Amino acid sequence: LPKGVAYLNRLPEILVQRCEGDPTKFENIEKAFDVVCANFVKKSFDKFNEILARGANEDAGLEGCATQRFQAAKMHSFSYLFKKFKDAIQKAPMDAKLILEKLCLLYSLFTIQENAGSFLQFNVFSSNQIEMIQNKVLELCSEIRNEAVPLVDSFGLSDYVLNSPLGRFDGDIYRHYFDKINNEANPLKKRFAL
Repeated sequence: LPKGVAYLNRLPEILVQRCEGDPTKFENIEKAFDVVCANFVKKSFDKFNEILARGANEDAGLEGCATQRFQAAKMHSFSYLFKKFKDAIQKAPMDAKLILEKLCLLYSLFTIQENAGSFLQFNVFSSNQIEMIQNKVLELCSEIRNEAVPLVDSFGLSDYVLNSPLGRFDGDIYRHYFDKINNEANPLKKRFAL
């Protein structure tokens, strides 16, 4: 199988694997994504076969396991982005690696936090580990906060593309913000000023 779905080569043993260690370490995050993805693929496969066993055709089988297939695709996409991000950090300049590692960790842990039910459903992480992840997300947000503006600026996006009254190249957010709310989003026609 291709590298992106190589976790399926480890069926069926991957289905019952747990992440016992620190859930905020890259190797445990990658393992956790693989286990959840494999479980959703297995659930989809089982549901498909269950529907076919009742005499339904293949289209009905695919429709009947659409929710499981969607979950598998969603988690696989999150996992793929995490792995590509993590791999790209290795090629980044040394002075950018620390912030990129923090961003990759934030992305992956926030994704796990937002999909905690899946990681708990398959017993990949315990509720205590999910709490550790939630605390680490808050910690990373605090650490990255001072880097947020330079990070966004590093993309070189114009004010037009950003379409944000707060993200301004000229730094004059207040005048632009009040212009925007006075002209566009003001159903009461009330004027706001500095």
